[in-house]
Amino acid sequence: MAAKKIVFIGNEAKRTGAPILMLHFLRWIKQHTDTDGLIILRRGGVLEPEFEVIYPTYVWKRAFDQMPKSPLKLAQLAWFQVRNFWMQQSLRRKSRRADAIYANTIASADIVAALSPTSPVLLHIHELAGVLETFLQKKDYQGFKQYVSHYVCVSEATQEFLQKRLDLSASQMTLRYGFIPQPIVNQQEKEKIRQRLGLPQGAFVVGASGAIGWRKGSDLFVQMAAQLLAQHPEMYFVWVGGGSAAELAEVQQLCQEKGIAQRVFWTGNQPNPADYYALFDVFLLSSREDPFPLVCLENAALGKPIICFEKAGGMPELVSRDCGVVVPYLDVAAMAEAVEKLSKDKVELQRLGENARKIIAEEFLVEKAAASLWETLQKTIN
Repeated sequence: MAAKKIVFIGNEAKRTGAPILMLHFLRWIKQHTDTDGLIILRRGGVLEPEFEVIYPTYVWKRAFDQMPKSPLKLAQLAWFQVRNFWMQQSLRRKSRRADAIYANTIASADIVAALSPTSPVLLHIHELAGVLETFLQKKDYQGFKQYVSHYVCVSEATQEFLQKRLDLSASQMTLRYGFIPQPIVNQQEKEKIRQRLGLPQGAFVVGASGAIGWRKGSDLFVQMAAQLLAQHPEMYFVWVGGGSAAELAEVQQLCQEKGIAQRVFWTGNQPNPADYYALFDVFLLSSREDPFPLVCLENAALGKPIICFEKAGGMPELVSRDCGVVVPYLDVAAMAEAVEKLSKDKVELQRLGENARKIIAEEFLVEKAAASLWETLQKTIN
């Protein structure tokens, strides 16, 4: 039997949740199947080389400012546009010869519409109401629905919203939670990080991770840290993840104003964040809206209890299984109280962490969960 030809479409190649999950899935497919794959990325990014080693990879519309400059700038721009046009035409022809198209996130749906595919399309939705509405109202995204054969949703919260917003039947959707490889911690690097940050042995460390900004609630993280440090100055707080210079300056200024800058650390993006996660005692998801973030799975896999807000996305679906604490939406005081209780009850802290570790090992690691997503893709093809 000839290998199936599948076009994989991704939004970008940044070090964020959806592209990382797509990489996990692609690596599993490459290892376990004979699929003839092709990758289209809406935008490029630092993870491009990792996509390129799996299947041939193309950036749909690379920004001109990412290209080398020359004195003949106008001529260069014209050539760049012509080359991009013919590349897109070639990708349209290739996509129409494919057995299926897998599109990762709503942000890639404009490429689905632009390709006008004739083969089945599986659209993997990672977003919730706020982000979904932003894309669904854009002109370039109006025509994608006619091409989509089936939808995969990363949480019940995403599934419920999508069903109402796009008027979908239950048979048009499948729930597939995100998945991760088992995080690997370099113990020597972990200790170097501890020394670099100045974290004493035995100190209680509260961690968070993600792109600094309003949606991830980095301001709420600072508020919660200030409340706890007022009563527990021995605690430390670490946020793993980057943001724009302006966003970083804003949270750092907020820490200065609250007098907690010496206890709250912003590490920026890290190639192996697990070395930082291993230092945490508890992981906070301070997001205002977050479908089902992989960083929670990574911390849970390392035995860290998760504290999150209810009604902020899909994470309560995992945390409520006795592997953390769910607090009322945006209730910073309740989140601080949950941290305080766990810092005083090491038995409960360990129990919740072990429950979290066990659930991830049984249900959310790549080998099992990627196979389930592949099964859904195969059903879409057939």
